[in-house]
Amino acid sequence: MSRATRGNEQRAAAKNDAQQLPQWDLSGRQLCDLELLMAGAFAPLKNFLGEEDYASVLERMQLADGALWPVPITLDITREFARNLHTGARIALRDAEGLLLAILTVHEMWEPDRGAEARALYGSQDRSLASVRHLLDHTNPIYVAGELEAIAPPTHYDFQHLRLSPAQVRAALTQAGWQRVLAAPLAGLPTIADVEATMQAAHSVQAHVLIQPIVGQSALRYLAPGDLDHYARLRCYEHVIKHWPQHGAMLALLPLSVRDARAGQLREVLWRALVHKNYGCTHVLLPREHGIDAASLATHARRIGIEFVEMPKPIKTALSQAELRARLERGERIAPSILYPEVAQELHKRYRPKLQRGFTLFFTGLSGSGKSTIARALLAKLMELGTRAVTLLDGDLVRKHLSSELGFSREHRNINIQRIGYVASEITKHGGIAICAPIAPYTEMRRAVRAMISEYGGFYEIYVSTPLEICEARDRKGLYAKARAGIVKEFTGVSDPYEVPQHAELVIDTQHTPASEAVALILERLQADGYLPAAESMADYSI
Repeated sequence: MSRATRGNEQRAAAKNDAQQLPQWDLSGRQLCDLELLMAGAFAPLKNFLGEEDYASVLERMQLADGALWPVPITLDITREFARNLHTGARIALRDAEGLLLAILTVHEMWEPDRGAEARALYGSQDRSLASVRHLLDHTNPIYVAGELEAIAPPTHYDFQHLRLSPAQVRAALTQAGWQRVLAAPLAGLPTIADVEATMQAAHSVQAHVLIQPIVGQSALRYLAPGDLDHYARLRCYEHVIKHWPQHGAMLALLPLSVRDARAGQLREVLWRALVHKNYGCTHVLLPREHGIDAASLATHARRIGIEFVEMPKPIKTALSQAELRARLERGERIAPSILYPEVAQELHKRYRPKLQRGFTLFFTGLSGSGKSTIARALLAKLMELGTRAVTLLDGDLVRKHLSSELGFSREHRNINIQRIGYVASEITKHGGIAICAPIAPYTEMRRAVRAMISEYGGFYEIYVSTPLEICEARDRKGLYAKARAGIVKEFTGVSDPYEVPQHAELVIDTQHTPASEAVALILERLQADGYLPAAESMADYSI
């Protein structure tokens, strides 16, 4: 019996056994980590970190055996799931569609100090940083570690010709006869200035170039407004590589889930260097403003066995990324000295002028504050203007048609707002206008909805700040009276808190601002930001 046949039979048996095991569906970040662990991209790691290695990585940026490794690669699970596990238990690890990827034999479980991890990795516990917020608020409380048995790699349907394992990339480099290879994880919009600077850096060390754009799934969750998704970025890079000197560059994507949203952190730079080395690279191109001192880099470079190369300053005058995005969003032509024509065409498809892009108007405020009144008046005016399709997601209507089974606990309120945010993001993505008018009392969920929608278009949080006593005096439905009498439980403003927005785009108090004026203010803001055509005066917005 051949080794391949024996391996297939063992995997088939493992899949059959896995049906009886506890099942864990991997998150986007966990899926990326598992894929790179199984592919050998995280060598010397073969498994998720145990507690001793985890502590050593946080304290000394190395494994317990002394090998350099700066970032903890861990598998987090819920407390409920952990209750049914024990040392020696086996867990079936599956993707979102239920495909079995690996089996983990449990060696240890522990509850880490997330605050200490945040301070070690990011030097902060500031939740305004996406990575810190994810670690502190969204990571499950228990870490589990043990031996991994690989069953099958994750299935990808996009850019399969670029999804090469480290072994496949190394084989291709060897076949091409490349001995000195510079890893160039180009980020942002691929301008000619950055491409030519990368060519210059490669020439300075007499190396060929491996372009490795990062396409980690959980990284996409934290795209900033204006960032390209990996589909658009990879199409751009495929255009870019055609302009490289013949046989001078190769393109292979990297399914890495980044840990640090701030460029230039030492741990992140060293971690990526180790990964690039596992793909066969001998040199790594540093971001321009990495902020790491040369002596520290040199010390770590010797330990890794790789050379860091500074990104040269652009030879040509270059636009900043922000100015380039702004020009694209205004629909301006980009000179061929700034972008290759094919790249410019691709980016113009992605960065439609704001007049053609979708946006969401997200009202929040107490019951009776006037959210629905303003929202309905605004709906009528936007329908009259006719620039886009408009959808109203009123709080009461959503409760009736989309969330009828939910109560008013914090958990259920968050689920309701998450559903509203998802629907609004789809409307925004496809160029429409979503008007949302829930109470949305909690800051964390409003922030999550903002992040969800801002990836696709404009987002305006509008805080209807009408005071509680005014809202209660209106009380058309008698809800406040019932809440005061204890008949209605968990009522916002009475028995449940309302967390006041600190960074709303607009604040409107309806005791001083009638609906007509509120609509005019909102439309003027949209016009000033470029989402609506210019109007001659506020009178043009009268209702």
